[in-house]
Amino acid sequence: WSERRDHLAGSLAVSLLDRSLAAGWLRRSKDSRALQLTPPGAQVFARWIRP
Repeated sequence: WSERRDHLAGSLAVSLLDRSLAAGWLRRSKDSRALQLTPPGAQVFARWIRP
């Protein structure tokens, strides 16, 4: 457990975060580490999770 190894989930999450920030789907909060979902981001994510 103490050994750090890179794995797909880590790189995939970083890529998704980078793309979401660059596209304006998410934005960083100025006062914390929180992310804010923008209205365009809500539309994109809603399309991804629809059955």
